Amino acid sequence: MKITAREGSTVDMTISGATQAVSGSKWDMRNEVWKPEHDHPRGVVTRMYGSAAFDLESGTFTRFDLVALGRRYGFSENNGRKCQIEPSSIGYSLSFAPTGMAHRVPPTFIDVYDAKWLVRPKPAAANAGK
Repeated sequence: MKITAREGSTVDMTISGATQAVSGSKWDMRNEVWKPEHDHPRGVVTRMYGSAAFDLESGTFTRFDLVALGRRYGFSENNGRKCQIEPSSIGYSLSFAPTGMAHRVPPTFIDVYDAKWLVRPKPAAANAGK
């Protein structure tokens, strides 16, 4: 990260760096029914490029834009790449999501996280006639 400007309490910065996420074998999924049957080496390696603005007074980002470009390899039974085991290009784009519930997507398998903030919907029968 490199500071590029400051105006009042706002600091502008550029972001660069690299990531490497690698797994060679076991999945720690205890007794989940969707646990892969076999071990599969897999990984993602990227370079990151971005910019952001941070408000020192509020301690929050007011702008954040980042891309990560790189290569992915390997597969598991759970990621839909059984037919694409060879390495290929991959990219990610990260920025603030628009406000509103329509733009909020829960993580995959959120039901197994037992998150305290997760409010489960009432069964359809409980909502009937309301």
